[in-house]
Amino acid sequence: ANIPAPWLTPQERFLRGLIQVAGAFHHFNENRFESALALYHSSFDLLSNYFPVYQNIKVQELVMNMRGAFAELIEKGTRSGVKLNKEWVPKIQIIE
Repeated sequence: ANIPAPWLTPQERFLRGLIQVAGAFHHFNENRFESALALYHSSFDLLSNYFPVYQNIKVQELVMNMRGAFAELIEKGTRSGVKLNKEWVPKIQIIE
């Protein structure tokens, strides 16, 4: 869950969002759909504050790709037995 943590710096909140992205995909891959969706939503809430780019990372692109990967699970629900299509797992894009 995305517990408010006002003492975190903007960079710490950003890193928390990235960690939650990884956790969301891990839970999705392990068929723990409710946990996956909870982390999906909280990571979106955290990372949407850093669109489109933060510290040379294409945050908006990452989140939009994550949305594509989770679309079927969101549409069909946690009891649907949806499998994670690993081709949809986004890669972090860095601007040099």
